[in-house]
Amino acid sequence: MNSGVTPPPPATCSRCAAPLAPEVRGSLCPSCFGTNLFADTTPGTVFNAAMNREAFSRVGDYELHEELGRGGMGVVYRARQISLNRPAAVKLILTGPLASPAERQRFLAEAEAAAALDHPGIVSIYEAGEADGQPYFAMQLIEGESLAARMRRTRVPLPPRAAASLLLRMAQAVQHAHERGFLHRDLKPANILVSSDGVPRVTDFGLARHVDSEAHPLWSDCSSAWP
Repeated sequence: MNSGVTPPPPATCSRCAAPLAPEVRGSLCPSCFGTNLFADTTPGTVFNAAMNREAFSRVGDYELHEELGRGGMGVVYRARQISLNRPAAVKLILTGPLASPAERQRFLAEAEAAAALDHPGIVSIYEAGEADGQPYFAMQLIEGESLAARMRRTRVPLPPRAAASLLLRMAQAVQHAHERGFLHRDLKPANILVSSDGVPRVTDFGLARHVDSEAHPLWSDCSSAWP
């Protein structure tokens, strides 16, 4: 039976007018979103592995420049926050607006975990948001390299005293997270950023889990071991 109600017109891409699938969030189709975000994206491709270093695109309040690194779920870019004119690092989900609810939830959980921690040994989170269906979060830009990259580049073990100092600082940062109920669960050299002045910082809380710290009194007991 005809109810007399006219169904709303199908959603279309604001750039090319192509029909949007129901699972697509935002106003751009995957092809246009990829072209908008990456200067060298080929038609029909959501993301390309390389980015034109001479061009930048904008996500929210941030201009994106060259890629700094990527993992199984996300990619991080050097960026500039436009409103405050400050450097930043911006992380995006690789699958962009096609990310599943589970991917979005995990992505947001990573930002929330890092944002809940305030320690000089943990990369600070500036904000989290969404632009044209693309979830993102912005964080402190660390000028340097990962511990894994440093190890590959130098191929020489750190002197014992330097290695002990690095380990102590990382342990203090992890202890800070433990005292607040967060388990990183993915600590490895690739997730330790070492700044140009040699300060290590823990990053990538994508697999972090929050637990009841009262159930683990050992965490608070061991805090006195670190100066």
